[in-house]
Parts: sequence; C-alpha cells; structure tokens
Amino acid sequence: MVVVDDEAPALEAVLAGLLAQDHARIEVLVVDVRPMGDQMGNESDGPSSLMERVGLVAPSSLVVRAPSLSGHGPAVATGLRVRAAERAGSPDPQFLLFVPGQVV
Repeated sequence: MVVVDDEAPALEAVLAGLLAQDHARIEVLVVDVRPMGDQMGNESDGPSSLMERVGLVAPSSLVVRAPSLSGHGPAVATGLRVRAAERAGSPDPQFLLFVPGQVV
C-alpha cells in the first residue's frame, strides 16, 4: 500500500521496485490523500494524473482517492476497505507493506 500525500516525485520508481519483488501474488494499492488532487485547473499540458502515472507502471493496481483524510492510519483503513469491496472475490493479503508518502 502506497500512500501519496504530495506530488510523489519518486512514485514510478517506488512502484517499479514493488512490482520487481518475486512474491507469487503481489498487489499494489495506491491511496491518494492529496487535498487538491492532481491539479487545480484544467490545463491540458499539465503533469500526468496520478491515475495515469500508476497505470503506466502498475496497470493492475487499485488507486483510491481519499482527499479528506489526514494521517496514514485513516488512509490505510480506507484503502483496505475499498480494496475489500472492489476485489471481493480475491483472497485477503497475507502480508502488507506500507509505503508512506515521505518515501514516494
């Protein structure tokens, strides 16, 4: 689970590193808690959205937008709740790795 709380300049490298692991069943969940989201305006030449950036590196990842949350605890709880609803048929993860926003 990767919590994004700023512009995440190292996001692609962090996702690539997670996906390079040799665990048989790895799944990446990104929780976006940035209050303003991707951009303030509708500039078409602005940076790629978080969803696009994640999709290019980890297309099977689930991205959860939760801009009103403060702190990693609520972000993790929301991410796990959404994951359980979105992927109800999938088995629960056996291990969880939390990557806080300061790393991304």
